[in-house]
Amino acid sequence: MSFSSRLKAELCAAPQGKMCCVTAELYGVFLMGQTWNAELLRVVTTHPDLPARLRALMLRRLGFEFDEAGGHGGRSLVIHDAKKLDAVFGAFGLERIAGQSIHLNHAALEDNCCRSAFCRGVFLSGGSMTDPEKKYHLEILTPHRHLTRELIPVLHEYGFEPKQTSRGGVYGLIFQSSESIEDFLTFMGAPLASLELMQIKQMKEVRNNVNRQVNCETRNFVRTLDAAARQIDGFGRLRRSREWDGLPEPLKAAALARLEAPDASLSELAETLGIGRSALNHRFRKLEALNGVCSPSRPH
Repeated sequence: MSFSSRLKAELCAAPQGKMCCVTAELYGVFLMGQTWNAELLRVVTTHPDLPARLRALMLRRLGFEFDEAGGHGGRSLVIHDAKKLDAVFGAFGLERIAGQSIHLNHAALEDNCCRSAFCRGVFLSGGSMTDPEKKYHLEILTPHRHLTRELIPVLHEYGFEPKQTSRGGVYGLIFQSSESIEDFLTFMGAPLASLELMQIKQMKEVRNNVNRQVNCETRNFVRTLDAAARQIDGFGRLRRSREWDGLPEPLKAAALARLEAPDASLSELAETLGIGRSALNHRFRKLEALNGVCSPSRPH
């Protein structure tokens, strides 16, 4: 089961709360549904738990169920009975008028608990979330541009600042900050999903830190090997050159130490010679400079 599916399963199992919360959650579901007008209400979902959740909410608040439940590729929940539609519109303080767009009625969201339940309904109907192992991305989509604009003040009131987007006639709000997503999940009533997201983020940070450390150590190791190979080649040529006999003994000792221990680190060589690492590095730089100007090689 995907993270988004587990999230919706947790939301569907959340307590219904007071009657005002039941009303608000249904309102959110219907607003983000596929169709809601004077002739038809249709909610389409592929999540197996949402139909039962909606049935329970509707029976409690409205006293009836959908007229139809079925369809291919998911569940299409439909109300077309005129009396039921009248009751639905009335529950949210709206009038059933042909051809009129459905707008958000803020009077139906009086308390904090109502707004939390409303956002839960909005997400259950129109929301989805990408696997946080891949990226942090939660979106709420609707075919109605005006609804995204009307949702923003509700979210801003609680510190949420999603970005607006549109593609192919679909409009939406997007959360891309892990912290804001965690807070939004908790606000909707999914603390377990929020905790799981925090744990995933922590594990990703640990893996990233380990990878950075391994990459850094690998780069240092490669640089050390490159430097050692360059020194072995250069010091070997220097030893066969005419300049070798005139070198100070400390430089000769440093060159020989490298030639005799090609795999040793700078620290290990410095310890062998009884000097500091910086002192040995200084000698190596001198040897490399001398090697660059040494005379042609001679038998040694």
